[in-house]
Amino acid sequence: MVEVAKWMNDAGLIALVSIDSPYDNDREIARDIIGKEYIEVYVNGPVAGSSGTYDAPGNPEIEIDTSRYSIEEAANNVVKQVMKYLIN
Repeated sequence: MVEVAKWMNDAGLIALVSIDSPYDNDREIARDIIGKEYIEVYVNGPVAGSSGTYDAPGNPEIEIDTSRYSIEEAANNVVKQVMKYLIN
């Protein structure tokens, strides 16, 4: 998926990819592939039915606390924050 997002970025498109990346190393590989256009969004909330290990991101560009926002509010917040990165 990350490679496809990179191709889309190279074509001038915006790719928003939702993946469960429980390990820091996996996210760093994605960051290396995408490059400076990579924006990590951490959706911070409980994960139902998961008992596996999860390395919470240390410094995501965007963090959404699901205990504070409805789904609609969280989505709007992500869009607004992503737009700030695109404008700069």
